[in-house]
Amino acid sequence: PYVSGLFYLHEGPFAVAAVRSLAAMPQLLCFDAHGAAHPRSAGLATVCGMVLGIPSLGIAKSLLVGEESSGEGLGRIVRGRRTVGFVTTASGAKRYWSPGYSMTLASLRSVIRTQGSACLRAMIEADKAANQARSSFIESN
Repeated sequence: PYVSGLFYLHEGPFAVAAVRSLAAMPQLLCFDAHGAAHPRSAGLATVCGMVLGIPSLGIAKSLLVGEESSGEGLGRIVRGRRTVGFVTTASGAKRYWSPGYSMTLASLRSVIRTQGSACLRAMIEADKAANQARSSFIESN
């Protein structure tokens, strides 16, 4: 069963298996989950990246810990006195970005600025494909 804060136990093994089945290993993994902006400071994005040995980041739709702090450019996710991620808004939708495995806040900021829209598009496409697969499975059973 799903336990709040332990998303990795529910989804992680499937994500790791999917990445391991790829013909070529990616240089960066983007997860629809949290990295450092997590109650345990290591969400699914962090754990999957660590298990695979591939740098990773989390892009979540909701804020689990900390508070939003606006600043120049990107908004920040602040937990205590520490920045644990960034906030972006596109088309009215907020996304909460946090570093996962082998990624610093500086490298996360760079990814957001240079490849952020590509990361978001890939997640949207993956979500659509998963929904289509789920619908096909339900219809056939």
